Amino acid sequence: MTGTLTRNGQAAAIADGKVSKNTFTFKAILNGQTAGFTGEIDGDRIKLWMDRQGAEKPAVLKRIKDVKRAAEAGFTGKWQGTTASGRPLVVDLNVHGQQLTGRLTLAQQSADISEGKVEGQTFSLTAGPLDGRTVACNGRLVGGEVELTVQGVGSPLTLKRVR
Repeated sequence: MTGTLTRNGQAAAIADGKVSKNTFTFKAILNGQTAGFTGEIDGDRIKLWMDRQGAEKPAVLKRIKDVKRAAEAGFTGKWQGTTASGRPLVVDLNVHGQQLTGRLTLAQQSADISEGKVEGQTFSLTAGPLDGRTVACNGRLVGGEVELTVQGVGSPLTLKRVR
């Protein structure tokens, strides 16, 4: 068994993976330390636990049957945060298949999203003009938040879903 384990937004390669009937084991390096994992397949769910913590409180993972619908549901909605300079940023996203549309609002200036595209758990978009220029962004779904990187600007921004 091979693959990637993502925990708290940190990806780690799966090593020494073994499968036997409905159980499996593997190792992954988390925070610089090798950790062992065990899992059980139960229909469309997986119960997974770190070996050192035991099986009493496993993480329960559900199979995503339709990745396209999962991405649509994951990204669609209104997301907000602030820029490094403290300006409010709101992104209202609509996903249909791989097409991404909506509006980007930066400090009371809004523009339609153009050239929006979704690929799995990541997306790219262009919006503008804002402050006299076109803004290009890349983003990804990390847990229940969107990590948005504006091209030409430093660190990624964390956006939270508006309920």
